[in-house]
Amino acid sequence: DAALKTSDFELTEACSLSSDDFPGLLLLYSAIGNFEGMEELAKMAQEKGKTNIAFVSYLLTGNVEECANLLIATNRLPEAAFFARTYLPSRVEEIVSLWKEDLSKVSETAANALADPASHPELFPDRDVALQVEKMFMAQREATKVTGISASDYPTAKDDLELDLIALVKSQAAAGGGAPAAADGGDEVAEAQAAALEAARIANEADQQRLAEEAAAAEAAAAEAAAAEAARLAEEEAAAAAEAARIAAEEEAKAAAENMDDFGDDWD
Repeated sequence: DAALKTSDFELTEACSLSSDDFPGLLLLYSAIGNFEGMEELAKMAQEKGKTNIAFVSYLLTGNVEECANLLIATNRLPEAAFFARTYLPSRVEEIVSLWKEDLSKVSETAANALADPASHPELFPDRDVALQVEKMFMAQREATKVTGISASDYPTAKDDLELDLIALVKSQAAAGGGAPAAADGGDEVAEAQAAALEAARIANEADQQRLAEEAAAAEAAAAEAAAAEAARLAEEEAAAAAEAARIAAEEEAKAAAENMDDFGDDWD
């Protein structure tokens, strides 16, 4: 902690490694963007039985395969199945099979109720697109693994978290642009998949920009309307004040006139 307070990251890392402070290393490596350190931390934590740290470390480095393997190894088969449903659709059938086998020891009926893509394809819509998106993710991960993503790219890269890749790939195919082939291997396929992902990201950025501009225009129109309404109210208040002043002046003049009449009557 003393080394961390003085920003001595090398000493902090050395101390954390010597004391097996895996939470501290997770904080340190994620804060300074040490990808290699995070990979090593995942392996060390797994070897020492710190599965939570290992899982988070694998996930932060994009190693979804090891995330699934870790869940399987610790017999967290339901979690592994749902994880694969989102990140590794190619392994859903395999993991559901393991889940069924394990669940059948408790309830055969419950085990048979579990659906997988092979026996119930109707329950897994857009599976072919999901498999293609998985390949796109793997290709993009490999393309950025060496150089990483610069912190300066965060303002645009963060929008990737909101991308609905399945919807984007489907819309691209429907528009006639076609989707990248889902064949295994080949630099050309990887490049095509990465290009498709980049095109989807750019399209999403354009939509976000358009929505931001529309929101800004609506906000400006609302502000202009509010200003006009405020001006109208101010004019009404000014007119009301002028009318009140006129009435007061008339009443004052009338009272003065009545006083003059009374004075004349008394003089006579």
